[in-house]
Amino acid sequence: MRRAATVLVVALAVVVVAVAAIDVIGPAGGLTPGSASAIISRDGLTLAADTPCARPPAQCPARYTFAPGRVMTLWFSVRNAGALDLTVDGIDDWVRSLPADPLVRPIDVLDGGDVARGFEDVSTPFVRLVLHPGDQRLIGIRLRTTSDMRFACDHWAPGGAIGWSDVPVSWHWLAARRVTKIPLMREFQMSTPTASDCAR
Repeated sequence: MRRAATVLVVALAVVVVAVAAIDVIGPAGGLTPGSASAIISRDGLTLAADTPCARPPAQCPARYTFAPGRVMTLWFSVRNAGALDLTVDGIDDWVRSLPADPLVRPIDVLDGGDVARGFEDVSTPFVRLVLHPGDQRLIGIRLRTTSDMRFACDHWAPGGAIGWSDVPVSWHWLAARRVTKIPLMREFQMSTPTASDCAR
């Protein structure tokens, strides 16, 4: 009886080690950036004029002029570059890591579906999904600026900006979770309120 139990334990250990080894090795390619990225503003937010940038124009951040209580959406796509299905978990870990009261905060994470569909107004929440080899999926982050101008003026100095050049997307295959930083094709920035905004 004891010998059978020992054999069973050894067999289970071998299976666990084999699964862990396979998971470390593969899947080759994994989750990579897709072909699409966009910043959509339909709520009165405008690009700041004459924002200094030493890089070529196409590489300069998209910096928006601050206005309280406004909404915009960042879109990007992810691709399964491997030969096996993988599961995209989303960006919840990243959202939880952000400050509780930022100048601009995520209010929804959206499932935009297939890239061919384009950047549409959707309200479908993102949920964990299986991505087949070669497939892409659009993920949207709906953002809202703080509506508390006094808070914004007290916490951020005029002339600055906050934003992101990439978004960490978590995914898994078999047992281990991974995170891939998906770069935005154009870095997003939100300007802090100006001195004149705060003087009103």
